[in-house]
Amino acid sequence: MGKFKTGSNLLGGISMEGFIVEVFYKKGLFDAFAEDVRKSIEELGIKSIKEVEVRHLYRIDGKIDRKILKKICEEILIDRVSQDFKFYRKSAVEEGWTVEVWFKKGVTDTVAETAERAIKDMGIMVPLKVSTGTKYILKGDLKKEEVKNICIRILANTLIQDYFIKWKK
Repeated sequence: MGKFKTGSNLLGGISMEGFIVEVFYKKGLFDAFAEDVRKSIEELGIKSIKEVEVRHLYRIDGKIDRKILKKICEEILIDRVSQDFKFYRKSAVEEGWTVEVWFKKGVTDTVAETAERAIKDMGIMVPLKVSTGTKYILKGDLKKEEVKNICIRILANTLIQDYFIKWKK
């Protein structure tokens, strides 16, 4: 397995304690945003891109158990009809290129703030810190420089976001 990391501050200064939740479309459902990203990559002249998967990420730090986290996911973070989720403690790397995009430390994350309020509204008074990001899984015969170009030109606004690239055979 090979790894390649880039970005000015990996995961935007987010600590590696807590859970990462991935929210994604259920199998068989069309993801228009992922298809739009794939077409944008082709428009850059990178014809070797085959498929793009997009997953919304929530980093939840604080003293929380899996049962409460599952309830938060089911009641707040997903649309039960079209989406599913998984959570884990350490970022999962998919085969090929995986890119995570997170807000830089100090940048307002309004979706995270809304999630924190919704968790409190559920009656969960444990202090939690939520951060949001996006995971892109790029499939195709891509080179490292092409992936860096995709990150800078399409996936991340480098003024307010950091990106983290991983590669796995």
